[in-house]
Amino acid sequence: MANRPGLLEALDHTCRQQAALVFYSLSRLARNTKEAIEIAERLKSAGADMVSYQEKIDTTSSYGKFIFTIFAALAELERNQIAERTKDAMLFHQSNGRRMSKLPPFGWSVNPDDPAMLIENPTEQAAISRIVEMRKQGMGYRTICRWLKDNGYPGSWHHQKVKRILQRNGKPSGLTCLTLS
Repeated sequence: MANRPGLLEALDHTCRQQAALVFYSLSRLARNTKEAIEIAERLKSAGADMVSYQEKIDTTSSYGKFIFTIFAALAELERNQIAERTKDAMLFHQSNGRRMSKLPPFGWSVNPDDPAMLIENPTEQAAISRIVEMRKQGMGYRTICRWLKDNGYPGSWHHQKVKRILQRNGKPSGLTCLTLS
């Protein structure tokens, strides 16, 4: 909740006034079940209540508290499923060469004929090949960085960057190689 100042302010106000915190849906109130229960306990200890418009929850009864806990868990499940579907959709688009961010990943460039797509960047692909080869020879990330810097490979080199490149094994997740003809 620390990165949600509006929610914290509403909680403080509701607790001070011993009022009811009214919100549209549990999925909008908390990011997970634990957080939802913590909010409910904070309100209860201050003598305040909570009301969900969509789920029609009233936490003044034991049954309402039970239903609240169940619905909070279901809201967390829903958020997790949305995140999974979003991730799957992004991986699908990447596997078809679609650009997913403003800056293309190392080893790739924006396709000049179709800015929504990526193509291999030959210079960066050569650096990736060299990184993979050096790692196979047992060199550490920092040693590889120094070698790349010393041998004029373009870009800013940091051991975490080399590690990420190796984790992708030279390609962004599932990205199909596209070349200009």
